Amino acid sequence: EQKMMVDTARRLVRAHIIEPRLDMQLDQSGQFPHQIYQTLWENGCTNLEFPEEVGGAGLSCLDHVVVQEEIHYGCLGIGTSVATNNLASMPLILADNKKLLKKYLGMLTEAPLYAAYGCSEPDAGSDVAALSTRFVKKGDKYIINGQKRWITNGDVAKWYVVFAREEGTRGHQGIAAFVVDADAPGARWDSLVHKLGQRASHTCDLVFEDCEVPAENLLATPDKGFRLAMSTFDRTRPWIASAACGVMRRARDESLKYARYGYTCDFVVEKLMRDAKLLQIYEGTSQIQRMVIARDLVRAMVA
Repeated sequence: EQKMMVDTARRLVRAHIIEPRLDMQLDQSGQFPHQIYQTLWENGCTNLEFPEEVGGAGLSCLDHVVVQEEIHYGCLGIGTSVATNNLASMPLILADNKKLLKKYLGMLTEAPLYAAYGCSEPDAGSDVAALSTRFVKKGDKYIINGQKRWITNGDVAKWYVVFAREEGTRGHQGIAAFVVDADAPGARWDSLVHKLGQRASHTCDLVFEDCEVPAENLLATPDKGFRLAMSTFDRTRPWIASAACGVMRRARDESLKYARYGYTCDFVVEKLMRDAKLLQIYEGTSQIQRMVIARDLVRAMVA
């Protein structure tokens, strides 16, 4: 069954991305890959880790990453756009809130729609404990104010998972998580980013100005939000590895044909080099390593 899924994904990627050079077209135009997402969704190549009770395949992380690798082989930007639904959905799966699971993951299995994950901010990327988006509770609603940055699929998403801290708290304490409808009062996206690579993946800000969220959309209480964010990253990091494997295989195959043209924009190898750069940044990959090394060096100097 796993081999069948890989073969299906590989066939679709070759027919709909590689052969028509869709990856190169979207890299130049920056258009969002709606059509190929719909094709992958219709052929069962998305929502693989979603529980069966919400219409998902209920498969393992391993099943998921071997399919993702094939999509990333075709285009990292398209692969990121596809994978972000899983990133946004994983906190709901981990929190196991049946009502929110049925409503929001059900949207994604019933139609080829999108979701986004709102954690990073202008001054808080890999350091989740430094986030400044805040909330207060008023009656049966939560009011959120703040800004998220580098949010994949933010401009096309129907809903977001948003991490915010309770007024008056600092550090790891007080961080909660919410599911926010994209059309909620006070919620909007802004500032679509023109990136070096992965241009088929849209990245933007999310802005919350007295955004009203129903109390039932609280996903994690203020004592559990930080842990939920970290647990999500634990589950999603293998997906980043699958992206790296996919682009490495594609770079190898293309380089064997066009090794002397790697810096020429007419050939896909140049695009692959730009696309791959983001893999050093995703979920704090290199940033966190540098922080850990720097802290150890400083401690050694002052000891």
